Amino acid sequence: FFYNNMFQFYQFKTSKFDKLDHILKSSTNIITISINNINKYNYFDYQKNHIIRNIKFNSTIIIYINSYGGFFWETIKFIKFLINLRISHKIKIITVAQKNCASAATIIHSIGDIKIICRNTTYMIHNTRYLNLRTNKIKIYTNYKKYYKSNSFKKMIFIYFESSNITERELKNKLKNDYIFNQKEIIDTGFCDIIFNDIDVFYNYFIKYKNKLSYQ
Repeated sequence: FFYNNMFQFYQFKTSKFDKLDHILKSSTNIITISINNINKYNYFDYQKNHIIRNIKFNSTIIIYINSYGGFFWETIKFIKFLINLRISHKIKIITVAQKNCASAATIIHSIGDIKIICRNTTYMIHNTRYLNLRTNKIKIYTNYKKYYKSNSFKKMIFIYFESSNITERELKNKLKNDYIFNQKEIIDTGFCDIIFNDIDVFYNYFIKYKNKLSYQ
C-alpha cells in the first residue's frame, strides 16, 4: 500500500493498476454511466437504455457513483442486468466512487472488475431498511436472527463476499450499524483496488482512451 506522486494514486498491488490498464486497452469501446441517489422505481432505465444502445462484444462499462444509496431491489435488478451482459457480451466493469458511496451504492461498486474510489470518498455500509406499511416509516431490522435469514441480507452478503476478502463475522458486525471504512481498511478488505487522489486525476489518466468513449 503506497503513494505514487507521479500518478497521484494509492494502490495496494501494482497488478491491480496493470489490470485496469489492460482492461481499457483491450476494450472494443468504453461506456460511461453515472449513478446518483436511487430514489425511484425504474431508476436505472436511462442507464440501461444507454448501455443497450452502445454495447458491443468486449465492451467496458465505467460506472461513476456519487450516491447515498436508495432502493435495494432496484439495485439488485440492475446488478442482474450487468451480470447477464458479462455472460453474453464478455463485458468488463470498472466502478468509480466519488464523494459519497453508501448503502445500496456500495453493492453496485462491489461488482467492479476494478473497484476505484477517490481519496475523500465516504464509503458506508449498513443493514437493509424496510418500509413499515402500518406506520409508513422506514425501519431498521433489530431482530438479527430473522434478518440474517432474509432474502435482502443473503443477496447483499453474497455480492460482498464475491468481491472482497471480508469474513462473515466481520461483515455481520459492520452491518449492525452505519459503518464507514477508513482508506487502509477498504483496501485490506478488498472493497477497493485503487484509490485516486481525486476524480480529476482519474480523468487525466483516462483521457488517452477517449477515442473509445460512449458518454451517458
